[in-house]
Amino acid sequence: MRSLDRAALDRVLENLLQNALKYSDGDLEITLTERGTLTVSNRAAARPSTGLGLAIARALTEQMGGTLTAQYTQTRLTLRLDFPELGKLP
Repeated sequence: MRSLDRAALDRVLENLLQNALKYSDGDLEITLTERGTLTVSNRAAARPSTGLGLAIARALTEQMGGTLTAQYTQTRLTLRLDFPELGKLP
């Protein structure tokens, strides 16, 4: 269970999905673990971008006590969204 700001979480998810749809090379994989970690992964050629949407998503995530990480390996972009469980905050 997580206690999060609904509007902020909506914005984070919207930004992650818009980024994937805009920059994906045709595949998109979204997974949600039992622990609540959301991963959005897609092939994406390196393209010029301001990264503003992901920066906003990361800032909002951190304000809610979570983490948003990005990894770009072999033309695959993987974004991982994670919020600690209640009672397990740092």
